[in-house]
Amino acid sequence: MTTMTMPISAQRRYVRNTVANVLRILINAVVAVILPAYLTHKLPVSTYGAWVLVLQLGAYVSYLDIGVQTAVAKYIAEYRAKNEPENCDRAATAGFRLLVTAAVFGLILMPIVALCMPHFFHQIPASLRREAQIGVILIGGSLAVNLACSAFPAIFQGLQEYRIPNAIGILNKVLYGATIVVTVLLHGSMVQMGIVAAVINIGTAVLQIVTWKKWASFIHINVSLKHTGMTKRVFEYCGVLSIWSASMLFISGLDLTIVGHYAFAQTAFYAVAVAPASMQIMLLSAGLGPMMPAASALSVQRSARMVGTMLVKVTRYAAIYLVLTGLPLIVCAPWLLTLWVGPVYAERSVYLLRILAAANIIRYFLSPYATFVIAIGKQRVATISAVSEGVVNLTVSVLLARHHGAVGVAYGTLIGAVTGVLVHIAVSMHFTYDDIAVSRKLFFYGGLLRPFLISLPSGVWLLWQAIHPAALSVFPFSLWMAATILAAWFISLRPSERDTLVHFAGRHFHRQAGSV
Repeated sequence: MTTMTMPISAQRRYVRNTVANVLRILINAVVAVILPAYLTHKLPVSTYGAWVLVLQLGAYVSYLDIGVQTAVAKYIAEYRAKNEPENCDRAATAGFRLLVTAAVFGLILMPIVALCMPHFFHQIPASLRREAQIGVILIGGSLAVNLACSAFPAIFQGLQEYRIPNAIGILNKVLYGATIVVTVLLHGSMVQMGIVAAVINIGTAVLQIVTWKKWASFIHINVSLKHTGMTKRVFEYCGVLSIWSASMLFISGLDLTIVGHYAFAQTAFYAVAVAPASMQIMLLSAGLGPMMPAASALSVQRSARMVGTMLVKVTRYAAIYLVLTGLPLIVCAPWLLTLWVGPVYAERSVYLLRILAAANIIRYFLSPYATFVIAIGKQRVATISAVSEGVVNLTVSVLLARHHGAVGVAYGTLIGAVTGVLVHIAVSMHFTYDDIAVSRKLFFYGGLLRPFLISLPSGVWLLWQAIHPAALSVFPFSLWMAATILAAWFISLRPSERDTLVHFAGRHFHRQAGSV
């Protein structure tokens, strides 16, 4: 078998993959901003609420992946680092078999979900129930087909070549947004919206096969061969990841469903609040995505202490990003929402957005650690954190939703996030020390506390805003921005890092000046 040569350094490859991921996320973010703004103005609140609920229910098929794509990417990256091409083929074939099995289960599951909808979401208007049921079957069924073909982009990820799957993802999102806008503009029904979305999802699946055939078919998938040992290995690796996947379902996959069950009238407003916080995390995931195969290969070649040192640095950078992107969502929520979806949605969504943005900042502080743990295959010992957060999130959300509706679900998310972080630091890091050698004290102070201090000016701002809530005043707002930027520069970054950034900026400036 021939192998793909990559005559570039690991660092350059990581940067290139990150740029490709960020570009895809930015396009997705543009669609995620434009589409809800359009739909909230064109559709009745109840119809928009039913549509986002259909999307949520159909997306449950993706949880059937149980980490198979991650496993395929991990093993291909490892076996290529060890120059074992036959095992790359076995890993890809095993992943494909498992994903096809999961897709078949999804195709069976979606009609059952559709049949149960009127009984579980009894507050949905009768005029929308039939369309919502058909929409779930269309969306969920097409995503099941896409799931069966997701082994092919996983192969590219294992090869640490993200450009092709990212290009397909961009095309999918742009076509989806454009066709939904046209369908609504032509006064199409929810069923017609589901049909166009399903066609695009299935077309994406076909394109994934075509691109693998053209650029990565040297990683063979041969379902006629029996690779029982590799299938068992991949499945065992995914066994713990499936628990993580179930925990993520409890954390973020059931929130809109719980709101729809207890307070359907608030579903549309909760969906609006979720979207900005989700875009913030999508950009973080774009940066951390290429880290998984890179860290997997690094764990083979470097010591545990070097892996731990890298983890602290990546965690601090991720925390700085989370704080700097999350604080504007909290501080500027009323004005951002009004500009985006109008005053009616803004009034009902602002408090929800602030709670969910705070929850995301806290939860994803530990996302680099989770990425490293999965990369080195030690996710089993870190499962207690994901399970704890999922159980607390679901339990508190259901209990509070009964009396407080959507706000109760948001608070459940926040309480669950705090729980997950505390358990990660207190328990999980103790059991992964042999592979990621870093003290919890150094991790907390060096990776988390310094970036968190950036939020101090925002606390002062929110207190001032509570006293003077009428309008956005330019001077206090400018003062908040300046204080936040200065805190990020002088508190969260080390002197050597500031010097590096200044040197890089100066070199870039001189290069641009020279070209002029």
